Amino acid sequence: MVSTISALAVAFSLGVTHAFEVDHMTAVTAFVAGKPTPRQAIRFGIQWAVGHGASLLLLGTLLFALKMTVPSVLGSGLERLVGVALLGLGVWTLYEFWKGRKGAAVHQEHTHADGTTHAAHHGSPLRHHHHHSSLWMGMLHGAAGTAAFVGETLVAVSQTYFMVIAYTLAFGLGVLIAMAVYSGALGGILTWSERRSRLILAGARVTTGVAACAVGVYWIIR
Repeated sequence: MVSTISALAVAFSLGVTHAFEVDHMTAVTAFVAGKPTPRQAIRFGIQWAVGHGASLLLLGTLLFALKMTVPSVLGSGLERLVGVALLGLGVWTLYEFWKGRKGAAVHQEHTHADGTTHAAHHGSPLRHHHHHSSLWMGMLHGAAGTAAFVGETLVAVSQTYFMVIAYTLAFGLGVLIAMAVYSGALGGILTWSERRSRLILAGARVTTGVAACAVGVYWIIR
C-alpha cells in the first residue's frame, strides 16, 4: 500500500515537472497570448493537459496490454509532427497579430477638411477563437511522448493494468494542475499588462509567435 502511494506520488511529481518542458509551455503560451483573460487561459491549459493525458492513457495502456513499444522511426516522426504543429502555431500567432494591427490601423479616427470625423475603433486586435486546437495539440504532444512514458512506466510500476492506469492518471493530474496554474497566472499577467500598455501585450504575442516557430523548427531538424 505504501509503495503504491509512493509510486503515485512520484508520478504526480513527474507530471508537474513534465508540464514545464519547453515545447509544452511554448504551445500553451501561444494559445494564451491570443486570448489572455485568466478564465480563458486556464481553459486552454486544461484542454491541452486533457488531450495530453488522453493520448498517454489510451496509447500507453494499449501498448502495455500488447507488450509492445513504439518503433523509434514512428517516435521520431511524431516528434517532427509536433515541430510542424508548433511552427504552424507560431506562424498563425504572428498572422493573427499582423491582421489585428492592420485592422486597427484601418479604423483609426480621422477628420476631413469639412470637419466631419469618423469614429475610431480602438478595440483589441482580432483574437482568434482556437476552439479545441489546444486539445488536439495536447493529444499530439502526448502521442509523441508515449514511447518514453511507456518505458518509464514499466520501470516505475509493477506490471499490472491497475498500476499502469493509476500511474498514468496520477501523472496526467500533475500535468493538468501545473498547466492550469501556469496558464491562469500567464493570463492574469497578460490581462494586467494589456490594461496598462497594449505595447506590452503586442510584444508578448510577437515573442510567443517567434518562439513557437523557433521551437518548431528545432523539433523538425533535431
